[in-house]
Amino acid sequence: LVGVDTDGHVLTSADVGDTWQDLAILPMQPMALAADGSRIAVLAGGTVFESTDGGMTFTERITGIQGH
Repeated sequence: LVGVDTDGHVLTSADVGDTWQDLAILPMQPMALAADGSRIAVLAGGTVFESTDGGMTFTERITGIQGH
């Protein structure tokens, strides 16, 4: 499982949510998250951040999204 909290902490769980590991912290409050395998995308503050290493690092992919 992959999740993100309101403080921007990206979390993963390997045991169906019993325990969570904090992987990264995004610089803005997240609004949406999508995950597919080790690829994770998060919308935060008008920017889409992408991780291709399971949430260990994130790169800005799309910026300047209006209304978010």
